Amino acid sequence: MKLVGFIEMKKCVGKVLFVVEENKGGAVVGHSTDKLFFYGDNSKKIVAGTIGKDIEPVWTQGYNGKAQLVDLNSK
Repeated sequence: MKLVGFIEMKKCVGKVLFVVEENKGGAVVGHSTDKLFFYGDNSKKIVAGTIGKDIEPVWTQGYNGKAQLVDLNSK
């Protein structure tokens, strides 16, 4: 998964990350894009220099039972 852009959240600490991923045998031909919502202080490590790098998201289960992004690792 490669980070291709981000935008700061306005009402809370966090960023919306725009990522692209190569098709891995699914129905999509080519690349698929997605948005990841990254809340909290860990989002501050996403800076302009991070764009274009491969990242690996670290997920946990949120309070409502849904997946929540808690950290990112560079590959």
